[in-house]
Amino acid sequence: MTSTSERTVVFIRLPGMDYVPAGLLRHEDRAYFFRYGRRYLERPDAIPLDPARMPLTDMDLSGVLEWPDMPTIRQPTGVQNEIKRPESPDVCGSHL
Repeated sequence: MTSTSERTVVFIRLPGMDYVPAGLLRHEDRAYFFRYGRRYLERPDAIPLDPARMPLTDMDLSGVLEWPDMPTIRQPTGVQNEIKRPESPDVCGSHL
């Protein structure tokens, strides 16, 4: 079995500013890992990319690619409740 690994920098546009680097997204096989950058976390105006699933933390946030290619988001250690994305399309698009 072949192993793949990719990395990319994730940028965010802060209110009233241009885009700034927020963190690093890694993809290894079927798993995804995101970590906010140290300098981004030190910014007084830093905001989470997704407040419900990706709080500002200095830990890896991870997900696993599941069928049908929708990642499961796992909260960092110490945060209650694992959050999963829906396994099927949302209702508003299914009746068009």
